[in-house]
Amino acid sequence: MQVQQVIYFYKATKQANNLKKDSLLQKLDSLERVYLSTVADNEGLIAERDSALKKIDKLRASVNRMSNDSRKLKDAEILIAGLQQTAMQYVKQLDSLIVLNKQLTEQNTQLSTEVEEIKKVDAEKTQQLEQLSVKVEKAQQLKAFNVISLPLAENSKPKFKAKKVAKIKTSATIGENVVIDPGKKEIYMRITRSDGAVLSSTADNSFTYEGEKIMFTEMKEIDYNNKEVNVDIFYKANDDITPGTYKIVLFHDGKEIGNTSFVLN
Repeated sequence: MQVQQVIYFYKATKQANNLKKDSLLQKLDSLERVYLSTVADNEGLIAERDSALKKIDKLRASVNRMSNDSRKLKDAEILIAGLQQTAMQYVKQLDSLIVLNKQLTEQNTQLSTEVEEIKKVDAEKTQQLEQLSVKVEKAQQLKAFNVISLPLAENSKPKFKAKKVAKIKTSATIGENVVIDPGKKEIYMRITRSDGAVLSSTADNSFTYEGEKIMFTEMKEIDYNNKEVNVDIFYKANDDITPGTYKIVLFHDGKEIGNTSFVLN
């Protein structure tokens, strides 16, 4: 399982970088077509075009030599964005000089199409990269298995009558994950009644989930070494236990990792 997770993480990252590299090369090709398809009779614009083509050739050679290096690809993306802005300015200058020339007006229309194609390709590659990023992120998340929550009486025996419940015990197995960094991990338990109320020993119990602060019931810190580990989290009941359905959700690092439920009479 460890080898499979490492291979999956490596392949996902490499695939993301390869997609990024292909996207950059396509942008450079499109930029080159923009300049090669123009006709300029202004010395300043001719010099600007020739200079841009040299920069494109140099950057294309640099990107082709890049391996699985996210930082260098990001630097190249920034340079290409600058070239795109320069190309847009170049097209605008041509427009102002040849607005009365029908042939060149048609060419400028084609240039606009090329720019839109660049944006379309960029959007498609960005979507693919985002999807891969989600896969990589999921590979780095903890998961809880065999989640069981039991209402217990004072003698620690299971009781499903609300008035008999003195505490709630939730047990789970935190799964093996060789991708995530080992160390101390905080596991949050959130118990919600049928009426939506969250059981908690103090109003200060809160953590961030999907960008918002929400209440939690109890928190247990575990020492995680990338192996399966069992965890038990207890909640000492107050006068907040009523009949109905109770939903128990476990969280780590702002993500839901497991859930269960039970019903009290």
